[in-house]
Order: sequence, then C-alpha cells, then structure tokens
Amino acid sequence: MDNLLKVTNNAVEPWRPIGSDWAEGLPEGWQDILDQLRLTLGIFKIWHPEMKFEISQLKEKFGELTIYYTLEPLKSEKDFQRIKMAIDLAEILSYWTCVECGEQAVYRTRGGWVAPFCAVCAEECRPGEDYEVLPE
Repeated sequence: MDNLLKVTNNAVEPWRPIGSDWAEGLPEGWQDILDQLRLTLGIFKIWHPEMKFEISQLKEKFGELTIYYTLEPLKSEKDFQRIKMAIDLAEILSYWTCVECGEQAVYRTRGGWVAPFCAVCAEECRPGEDYEVLPE
C-alpha cells in the first residue's frame, strides 16, 4: 500500500490521511480493512485534490474500529457521501473481523472486555477461558 501516490504542487508522494504510523496500535486482524480504506481514500484524494480530509484518531473502542475525522464538503455531494460510506463500512467490517487473524468473527465478551474473535483465535488467545458470544 505504500505505493499509493498523490500529486501535490506537481510533486508525487505517498498519501496518508495522517502520519505513516496511522494504523499503529490497531489489531493486526484489521490491517486489510485499514489498507482498503487507505486505498479508497487515496483514490478519492486523486479525484478530488481539493479534498480537505483529516483523520484525527483511529482506535479500537468497545471491540470496534472507531474513526474520528473531519471532511469538508466536496463539489460532488455524491462523492462526499461515498467517502463517508467508505469510512462507515470500515467501522462495520471491523465488528465482524477477528482482531487476531482477520477471519470472519463473532463479537465475544470475557471479563468485561469485548472484541470480535473467530473460534480458533478465541481458544488460542485464552485457552480454556469461556467467551460469551454476544447476540447480533
């Protein structure tokens, strides 16, 4: 994904919504979701170089990806809504994606902590401990 480019003042450089460590600290299982989001946002940035977009924070909150961002309206209302939908989709996909391996998961709770785990990772991460599968 590091080859995603933007053009700024006739110079070509990698584009990231925030610094190069923008996904640091987030679960490894969500990296594909984050890479896809970065690619999607980069494409919109190429289509709309005037786009004023900034991610102020990416974090895991209550077992889901949470993205705080600012986005100024674009000339194209349709593309403005598409960008918002891409971000919403990344957040939604995190709910069903194992935080460890990236496979399909269910939302599980143990000792007050909640996160999406597949059955294999739930057992490997905490052998013998019971996870309660939360209703959808």
